[in-house]
Amino acid sequence: MKNIPCTLRAVGLALTATLLVSVLGENTLLAAGGDLYLSDTTPGNIEQATPTSNGSVEGDFATALQGPYGLAFDKGGNLFVDNSGAGTIVKITPNGSKSTFANEPGRLNGMAFDANGNLFVADYDHGSIDYLSPKGVRNFWAFGLNQPAGLVIDHSGNLYVTERGANVVTKYTGGIRSVFTSGLVAPTGLAIDDVGVLYVVEENGALYKLAANGSKSAPIASGFGGATAVAIDATGNIYVAENAKAGFKSAVTERIKPDGSRGIFTASNQNLQALAVAPTGHLLNISTRATIQGGDNVLIAGFITTGNSTMGLLMCGIGPSLTGFGVTNALQDPTIELTSGGASYGSNDNWKDDEPSQIQATGLAPTDNRESAILKYINPGAYTTIERGKNNVTGIGLVEVYNLNTVFNSEVANLSTRGFVGTGDNALIAGFIIGGGEATILVRAIGPSLTAFGVSGALQDPTLTVRDANGFPVGFDNDWKQHQQAQIQATGIAPKDDRESACLINLAAGSYTAVVSGVGDTTGVGLVEVYRVK
Repeated sequence: MKNIPCTLRAVGLALTATLLVSVLGENTLLAAGGDLYLSDTTPGNIEQATPTSNGSVEGDFATALQGPYGLAFDKGGNLFVDNSGAGTIVKITPNGSKSTFANEPGRLNGMAFDANGNLFVADYDHGSIDYLSPKGVRNFWAFGLNQPAGLVIDHSGNLYVTERGANVVTKYTGGIRSVFTSGLVAPTGLAIDDVGVLYVVEENGALYKLAANGSKSAPIASGFGGATAVAIDATGNIYVAENAKAGFKSAVTERIKPDGSRGIFTASNQNLQALAVAPTGHLLNISTRATIQGGDNVLIAGFITTGNSTMGLLMCGIGPSLTGFGVTNALQDPTIELTSGGASYGSNDNWKDDEPSQIQATGLAPTDNRESAILKYINPGAYTTIERGKNNVTGIGLVEVYNLNTVFNSEVANLSTRGFVGTGDNALIAGFIIGGGEATILVRAIGPSLTAFGVSGALQDPTLTVRDANGFPVGFDNDWKQHQQAQIQATGIAPKDDRESACLINLAAGSYTAVVSGVGDTTGVGLVEVYRVK
């Protein structure tokens, strides 16, 4: 089979965590979603702590740094570190590879990325905020702050920074500075959760939650000693780094759980300056390629969006442009329709007929005028995108769903696509992109059980291969009970027929392809599904 770029017309690569372990050796730590990362300045290390029920399992993620301070993860799961002793910012990939991102003198306690990939840094000694472009170009941004320390950016692009010397949290909206919260005592660490709620910790005082108007709550916890940083994970656990905790000779990290219980999380460090939680992976974009025939044998992509806000989605029906990737018999005139609960949410034949300027502004417009696109802002729910051939023309088509959100308060949770499974290049091919870090993904290839739903000509024995963007196989299965049976059953979404296939894989941020074929070159209607397992 040709390695045709099915994953949303452009394929990038990040090796899976499983493969990286086999390549790098069993003792190599990999950046993992939900783990806590700590900058320990005195030994020059970045520590990785994996949560357990009563503490953590710790290890070195990166060593031989020179006075590391601030930490920040980008959407790809790369960790950026202020290597203050060398006057640089170091980029560390999920597999631990280090490179210099930019020269940036100063002691940068607070670091955070905005939606455009710019890295904002708070320079404690110089009382300023700079930002680094995605290419590492330094730009001066704000001056005259009094010991700026913790720094976060919310979903709307507002920037917040603690000023330890002024006892306030300062807010920047569109570059305009204002006092957000006052009445604090030496505030240092600042964190923001997935829904935009801020948390601030005082150096030798208490931890507070901040309301939308800047008012502080009653103390969530108090009695901290030499607190320098605070972080919060996706499940609501709050972590506070302390260098002078009463009763401890070492620096410690405390964990405050959502139920209010509190305990020591790490206790083996010397001089903690920053904390960062590795982002959990999300399905950013999904696509499926298959042969589109007449009648019921169209390309049907179902997906579920979850979260707490509307999501901007661009859905495309691709055909003619596939010829440029070596696809023979490409669908020459595709149409696309979005439905939910039996109601139509819009349809399109030629993408330039509806909202062409808005679609072009996404940078993801189809490259052929005959191809189709729908741009919609939708509420969380279950949706179906149907790609057909105009006037029942047939051929190979590609349906795509792009998540236009720049933050992860809503996401595409899973994809299921039904189509005709042929032989060779006419297999059913689903592409998906993971952003934000490592994610656990369950991919299923369904066939025989479709008969119970009235599907005629169902594929009787599907096989499944999951490949990275280089075409390297990262997962394969024929009959799902032969591999990972217990783990797949534990997800609650195991296939219903023993002949169907499934792969449960931990994948790093990047692009992947799932290919469904029939055993012995058999053909029929199949279903490929991609789930993010929480």
